[in-house]
Amino acid sequence: MENHYEYLKLDMSASIDEIRDAIELNKNNDEARIRKIKSILLNERFKSEYDEKLISYLINNGDSSRKADEKKQSLYIEQIKNLDNGELHNSYIYAAFFLLVLNFSLSLVVSTQVDYVISFIVNILTIFVLYKDWKILEKNNLAVFSKWWVLISPVYLFKRSNAKKESKKLFSLWMAIIIIFVASSLIFAGGKSTVESAACGVVSDIYRTQFHQPGLTCKSVTITESEGKNHYGIAEISDGSVKDITIKELSDGQIYVTVE
Repeated sequence: MENHYEYLKLDMSASIDEIRDAIELNKNNDEARIRKIKSILLNERFKSEYDEKLISYLINNGDSSRKADEKKQSLYIEQIKNLDNGELHNSYIYAAFFLLVLNFSLSLVVSTQVDYVISFIVNILTIFVLYKDWKILEKNNLAVFSKWWVLISPVYLFKRSNAKKESKKLFSLWMAIIIIFVASSLIFAGGKSTVESAACGVVSDIYRTQFHQPGLTCKSVTITESEGKNHYGIAEISDGSVKDITIKELSDGQIYVTVE
């Protein structure tokens, strides 16, 4: 199925004026196709039917023979079309909340390096969905604050509530999630510090009893990655060397340490 929007380098939320301008820019490229596009996209009824068919085609990954449940598919199509039709809604805000919770949840279970990558991607996506929400406000003459506030999510939500003259419940919920995450991180960090301290003592015991080097002791342990009750890290030894170690938390509260 031909995607006329892609040909005109537009998205499906483009206004009629934007479509006219794009057609004018491409009028000398393929006259037959331009005439076809004009007859479809500049006719309200034809455009609506074309949009539904195009969305259905894209949802089914280009396979027009695939049949989905018609009622559910129609509802899905309407929901997608309504996101950018200018009507006020909170869908983009809910998407931002989902990204916030996802980011915080993953940060507690993945390594620091992976967390940096995930956080960067999530922050970019959050800025994108908040900007899309700001565009909806703009269409309704409610964008009375700068679009650059999308870079600071809590401030954006606060100003959005003021612009819509509604309660600050979304802002309050966002801040509550952040506070819960910070508290959880502190608790997690405290538990991690306890494991590191205990592991360092075990490493010193290993050098004394298994390696028969009582003169060497562990100065510090740093956990670099965790997978549930299994941790990977490094131990700094008193002679200046650094050893890779693994730590396993046992069900009885004890730990099992292996020095690589």
